[in-house]
Amino acid sequence: DRLQERGIKYFDYFESEAFQIKNAYTTAEAALFIAMEKLERTVRGSDLAITGYGRIAKQLAALLVSLGGRVTVCARKESDLVWAELAGCRILHISAEDKSTLAPLLCGYDVIFNTVPHLLFDSDALRGFEKKTLLIELASSPGGIDVLAAKQLGSRVLWAASLPGKYAPESAGELIADCVRTILESEVRV
Repeated sequence: DRLQERGIKYFDYFESEAFQIKNAYTTAEAALFIAMEKLERTVRGSDLAITGYGRIAKQLAALLVSLGGRVTVCARKESDLVWAELAGCRILHISAEDKSTLAPLLCGYDVIFNTVPHLLFDSDALRGFEKKTLLIELASSPGGIDVLAAKQLGSRVLWAASLPGKYAPESAGELIADCVRTILESEVRV
């Protein structure tokens, strides 16, 4: 607001679609690393679910499928489910309003990655999960997993925010620098 009041031009590099896509890949790779570190088996042959099918989920699904994981994408939009199926994933239609649509996730999964930024897995939903299932929260705050309830119930849950800077700081820095350079170069051309 102060910059606008003074007539100073500013940019939020995080709003760049190109940045968001590249950052999603870095986040997906870091999430894969976390899962591989925590699993007691290989990704190949593991049963994995991803809730949502936005930028991060698309990148993560591609990585998991390429490693031989049995990936189920859980989403609301029919178009997302079609894209996921064409990418080699199993699909599950879910609804935030109808928690019963989450029931198929309660057993048989080694890891569930959440990318949906609104509550899907409350304490009631979490009660049904197998104790072996690892839940990895990738969504922005407040996230889709009630992490406190999960911990109280003895669930295996990890809040995995800001992954690019934590797991690949050099790459994250290069990505930001490239984005800022691109913005500045486009301003010079104008």
